Amino acid sequence: MSLIKIDPSIAVKGLSAQEVLAKYDQELMNFFDSKAKEKNYDNRITCSLRAGYPGPFQAEGLAFAQWMDACNAYCYEVIKDIQEGLRVVPSFEELSSEFPALVW
Repeated sequence: MSLIKIDPSIAVKGLSAQEVLAKYDQELMNFFDSKAKEKNYDNRITCSLRAGYPGPFQAEGLAFAQWMDACNAYCYEVIKDIQEGLRVVPSFEELSSEFPALVW
């Protein structure tokens, strides 16, 4: 028995809870990449890397890195709630709509 309750409307038949989490993790990384690309960065890594270096892109990099960390922390809280049976696994679209806004 899985610790994670999966909403049958979004469950992928035959996937374990770990596989579902891996699928969400990939969607999350793609989401972060797409947000970074909005400011013409290659991906989440090149964008957040700018936070560590003084220069014209440091403020953007810092804002992005802090936002990404806040989203990740939120995901850990959602996973905890799922494991405790307080909510079912949302679709990624539902989950990402709950993230804080990215303010560049």
